[in-house]
Amino acid sequence: MLDLFDNNAEQYDNLKESLEDINDHFILDEYLAFLRTNELIFEIDADEIVLFPEISKQWDYPAHIVSAIIEICSSNLFYLKEMISQLEDLLCHSLKLNVFIDSDGFDYELLKKLLKESSFESICIDVTYADDKQTERINSWRSLQDSCTQVTHINISGHNIHQSKSKEPMKITCSSRDFHCDTSFTINLPFFTEAQYHNTCLNRKICIDANGEIKNCPAMTKSYGNIHDITLKEAIEKPGFKDLWFICKDQIDVCKDCEFRYMCSDCRCFIKDPSNIYSQPAKCNYNPYICLWEGQEGYVPVEECGTYSRETGFVPDKKRIKELNRKIWGEE
Repeated sequence: MLDLFDNNAEQYDNLKESLEDINDHFILDEYLAFLRTNELIFEIDADEIVLFPEISKQWDYPAHIVSAIIEICSSNLFYLKEMISQLEDLLCHSLKLNVFIDSDGFDYELLKKLLKESSFESICIDVTYADDKQTERINSWRSLQDSCTQVTHINISGHNIHQSKSKEPMKITCSSRDFHCDTSFTINLPFFTEAQYHNTCLNRKICIDANGEIKNCPAMTKSYGNIHDITLKEAIEKPGFKDLWFICKDQIDVCKDCEFRYMCSDCRCFIKDPSNIYSQPAKCNYNPYICLWEGQEGYVPVEECGTYSRETGFVPDKKRIKELNRKIWGEE
């Protein structure tokens, strides 16, 4: 029998021998049996291994910038044409617009024209209204969506708006709450390979906030210049701009021990220790040491599974983790 673990028949036996606790041997065997029973793995003869070459984990994309976020309102919509032109020069693939509307002066037709003529493959728009007239303006967004085939979704939020379940098209979402970064898992090969070496949120991304400041993320304070004084191409070549692109999950506290690390988008803006760029994302509500999400019975925060230190980062407490798992899962 040949077990496929990265095309290495010996790796499984070596892994088993590396486990000190004999109970862990049984657990590993149970995992293998589960995978085999559910046809997630299968057995082959030794001479068939050549039929299953390893998947390349290299990642690249034919663009200087893959994605961009632009914050716009009535006062800076005029500059959007130039920002789009510069992003197209960088071969940007996808655009996210954070639109803030606080008056009747927003030019929907200009926005529609600019987006329709752009070369982006996908566009997502998050709209926030500051008044109570957003419901009557939804036709403007429907018209924009119908005209621009690249627009994949429009999220509309405001203090006096309600989700429509039947009247609005599926690509328009209405909510009384603000929309935030997407934290859902992404399960595909390009994302998996990118996660091996790069930050899955910030890699080849650029953002321009409402004041024209060029950043890695709109929520960050560090600016690499203003769009009115410097081009996007010049900004991404400034020292430090690309540093965050190369921080991957295998380098991050707690994340490096998580089974979901290669399908999870990583935040370097809101982290538990702002002085440590490799600190765990502050908004993560999963504890990989006990395999539970916040709200599930038995959940405890990661902090109860180890200690944080400025010098060493997060250090798991193996004894404490074993005790917790025994209590939660009944393991002996």
